[in-house]
Amino acid sequence: MENKEQKLQEKYLELQLIDQQIKQLQQQLAYIEEQVVELRNISEAIEELKDIKENSKIFFTLSPGILIEGKIKNKDEFLVNIGSGCVVKKTAAETKELIDNQILQLENLIARLQQDIVLMSSRGRQLQDEIAELAKE
Repeated sequence: MENKEQKLQEKYLELQLIDQQIKQLQQQLAYIEEQVVELRNISEAIEELKDIKENSKIFFTLSPGILIEGKIKNKDEFLVNIGSGCVVKKTAAETKELIDNQILQLENLIARLQQDIVLMSSRGRQLQDEIAELAKE
């Protein structure tokens, strides 16, 4: 009897751990999906810049809800932060390619996270079945 209760407790504890891990993976997945949406918006904005004439007035977003008016002086030159406060000049095509590669990497990560969630969910269902069987005995 004691052995059965111990097995039940172990399986229930493992089930709780899996549930917590699934919730963490789902949070990571939601965050990464938001990043992909943001990067896609940036990629589209770069494409739209091609249609804007140089020296045209445009509003730039400083933060959500805060804009500033400016002029486009060179629509094919971007300053890209490559880390550690280091900025390099890139063309529109190079910048778009960089962003598209980041999107691809994040989409691959999303696929891996989704696979992990499926595997953990499957193990969780298996544990639930095992717990139900042990509880019947």
